[in-house]
Amino acid sequence: MPFWSRKPEKSSSSPTELLALKAEVQALRLTLQEREAELRQLKERAPAQLEALVAARLEALFQELAAPIAQLLLQGALIEAGQSVAGRDVWLVAQRLIAGLKAQGLEISDPIGASVSFDPDRHMSLSAPLRAGQQALVRLPGVRYRGRILHKAGVLPAEEAGDGRPSGH
Repeated sequence: MPFWSRKPEKSSSSPTELLALKAEVQALRLTLQEREAELRQLKERAPAQLEALVAARLEALFQELAAPIAQLLLQGALIEAGQSVAGRDVWLVAQRLIAGLKAQGLEISDPIGASVSFDPDRHMSLSAPLRAGQQALVRLPGVRYRGRILHKAGVLPAEEAGDGRPSGH
């Protein structure tokens, strides 16, 4: 039974009992010091372990995206050299990049052409000012990560946007 749960006895403790209590207190102090040292070591190692974990996750992401990035760079070099690259080929590479980022938690919100009620916290007007709740069409999708908005969706007033399909300009 630990010393703190014992009821105090009258001062008629024998010297043997006092020695046993002092030994128990000393043992508890040593145990506490050991635990404090272990805790300090864990706190000292935590930043390095976190950094290693983040580096490993980033490396895995970059490994996944390396091939599409290389393809995109090749397509850019071909275009710079005056050769033609099919827009569909560029789009396929972009889709691979987006899929890799989505796998890591990136979210694309409000797809192009979607009809939405304007919300200034989620949307930005690409032309005339809009009122909250006013109908609008999405022309530029929004981007979020873990629910946090990184880029608001770009919208046009519904009456100004026509049929909602992207235009060629």
